[in-house]
Amino acid sequence: MRQRLAIAVTALVVLALAAPVPAQKRGGVLKFAIPSVKPGLDPAHTTTGDGYMLTQAIFSNLTRVDENLEARPQLAQRWEASAGSTVWTFHLVRGAKFHNGREVTADDVKFSFERMLKSDWAARWPTLDKVEGSSALGPHVHYTWEVDDDERHWSVTYTEYSKPPVKNYDKNVMNLLAATKGKLVWQAKVEQNGIDGREVVTLLPDNKVMRQRMFMVGNRLYQVLYGGPAGTETDADADGFLTSFQLTK
Repeated sequence: MRQRLAIAVTALVVLALAAPVPAQKRGGVLKFAIPSVKPGLDPAHTTTGDGYMLTQAIFSNLTRVDENLEARPQLAQRWEASAGSTVWTFHLVRGAKFHNGREVTADDVKFSFERMLKSDWAARWPTLDKVEGSSALGPHVHYTWEVDDDERHWSVTYTEYSKPPVKNYDKNVMNLLAATKGKLVWQAKVEQNGIDGREVVTLLPDNKVMRQRMFMVGNRLYQVLYGGPAGTETDADADGFLTSFQLTK
């Protein structure tokens, strides 16, 4: 997806340089294609890259992220944190208005946060779990970040062992199949930043599918997992999630 966007942008730049630039004018209609069928336009419910592209073009945030991935002012002209970073204060720009002409106030920002935190939506927010255990290698701890969205599951887990285990992805795959009672669909070697890993797709008994990547780095085993109905493991969302995970040595 990212490569296709880069090619498309390059082509647009070439066309722009080859043709005279028309005078800018307000209004008009912008049309662009997205792979998702119904990405949604409610920023409180956005969970896909396509949805973020659309909502970012429609709505404003307190801050924005620039090309260097640094926070820049948008609705907030400046902000500061308390000594322990437990309280953040945002100073809104003056004159920002909704589409109906009403000026944006601090109460509006407060309402937006409270709306996102309603219990029926908060369940879709990421959760972080910590589970301690023990094995032949000694004590270890699992940390899992996960999101459940209808029939789909997204998670990143890393297991920290007391000492580095022997890297054996074949054994990891066999343990996975035994634990899930699944059927191996395919597996392949993957590499990221010079670190070799394994990607595995498993068909579960309830016709669900798991696609995950695992990387052993020192005394940590990282696992990035997508789960959903069979056939969705190659969707753009699943691809984007697995490839967005980055490792450092």
